Amino acid sequence: MSANPRNYREGYVALDNVGFHYLEWGDSGPHVLVLHGATSMAVNHAWLIETLFPNCHVFAPDHRGHGHSSRASSYDLDDFATDTAQFIKKLGVQNTLVLGHSLGGAISMNLFGDGDIPIRKLLLKDIGPEIPRDRPHHSLPATLLELLRHRLHRFPRFPPGARGSSRLHRQQSALDRKQ
Repeated sequence: MSANPRNYREGYVALDNVGFHYLEWGDSGPHVLVLHGATSMAVNHAWLIETLFPNCHVFAPDHRGHGHSSRASSYDLDDFATDTAQFIKKLGVQNTLVLGHSLGGAISMNLFGDGDIPIRKLLLKDIGPEIPRDRPHHSLPATLLELLRHRLHRFPRFPPGARGSSRLHRQQSALDRKQ
């Protein structure tokens, strides 16, 4: 780990298929795992982490192919989730709050239902509400699926004729027909 003029330390850990660069804040307090979105990197969330979690032990990795982590041959969501699970186990992250932004939220949702991964709470930031329909929802507990389905139906509808809403209205109508 190298020192940084900010409040975090940098580290690098070798996983099965990729080298993971990460940032770490604090040495004690509740564990927090912050997973960034696509085209981003852990350091982009430094200000947020330092503001929201000043008394926590925070871990923020760069995903494969992002920031200072190594590149990989595959960028499938399951690969990102496997990397993150290995990272959690290697660093001994336990009973953690997970903040997932965009891609990080999708990775978080993939990990949430796995009993081997010590996730205490899940906070999703700016993640699309899509749940893949072409594979079983084995990674999401039934209660989370029901909560998501319930919340999705409460989003406001876009009335025809509203400025810029015609495309959104067509998309919403198509989604309604699929359900």
